[in-house]
Amino acid sequence: MAEEDYAKQIAKILESDKVRFSSVIYGEYRSKVHGKSLDNVLSHQRVVLIVEDKAEVWVTEDRGNVIKIKPYTFFNKEGANVSDNEDQELARIWSILKTIHTKFFDKKNENYYDSKDVRQLLRKS
Repeated sequence: MAEEDYAKQIAKILESDKVRFSSVIYGEYRSKVHGKSLDNVLSHQRVVLIVEDKAEVWVTEDRGNVIKIKPYTFFNKEGANVSDNEDQELARIWSILKTIHTKFFDKKNENYYDSKDVRQLLRKS
């Protein structure tokens, strides 16, 4: 349910020379009736990963594409700012994305891209 600017900034942080985001889906893509859906993305389910803190906001058939991220806590229980050094969640997500990207684009099996599925790679990681 993130705002567009926030979602795009997080994507920029996670991008590298090997990981790029062609689309960033944010709060406005959510249907009030059904939930977020990959129907809004011009791509096949087998090549799309979703980083989300609430998998249940996605329609059932797209939940296999979700990499669950811990919600970011801006303040601790006492109301003090949480140090950026304490939260390693983006590093964890980046590691997962990098691993899946490496396996998906493995040069030894490049003739088999049409049969690869990031959802299977995600389940194994």
